[in-house]
Amino acid sequence: MLNKKKFKKLALEYGADAVGFTTAEELSVRPLYRPALAFEEKSLEKKIKPRAHFPQARGILVILKGYKLYENRLDKGKIKVASSSPRDYHLEVGEILEALILELEKDGIKGLAICDKEGLMDKEIAKRAGLGFIGKNTLLIHPDLGSAHNIGYILMDAELVPDKEMAKDCGKCKACILACPQGAIGDYQLEAKKCLSYITQWKEAEYTPLKGCFYGCDICLRACPYN
Repeated sequence: MLNKKKFKKLALEYGADAVGFTTAEELSVRPLYRPALAFEEKSLEKKIKPRAHFPQARGILVILKGYKLYENRLDKGKIKVASSSPRDYHLEVGEILEALILELEKDGIKGLAICDKEGLMDKEIAKRAGLGFIGKNTLLIHPDLGSAHNIGYILMDAELVPDKEMAKDCGKCKACILACPQGAIGDYQLEAKKCLSYITQWKEAEYTPLKGCFYGCDICLRACPYN
């Protein structure tokens, strides 16, 4: 059985801002699942089954790494990238996960570190690990970190007691819906092909309404009271 207290302490020491634990059971697709977009995993199995990536998986250690939301006001002729972009978060989160892998190995535990690229529904994994709830803009919202964070996790061959999910939601708040200049956000739904973050990363977009955004967008994050 994994010593959760020990590995939570280590994860925070290595730079994680929040840590949670869940089992490696198949994820629920619920209303959050939609057909894959251009740069997403196409296989439903790989999106919802941790054991499709690591067959011996029993438990999952999940971390959040927060980032600063930068000022969005721009002088004429200037453009910006998303606040998460100054450093490649795959590297930043990956360094924490790899350090934890070494610590797990000392206890005879094998694991696979994942950050974004493998296609699992990471927001669902983090939600199930008690690290937040899914907001109306479909982002994971942590009570203290808000939605300005990146997610990483380790699939492990160790059994563990899962953390409890949060019983929270956005209530009557519609700040992100009202703030989106593209009208891309509904109640817990995102029309990705209208979303500035998606359009500015999609090579085959028919048009790019920059609105000051060269790569990514922070507008719905900035509007959220949790941020």
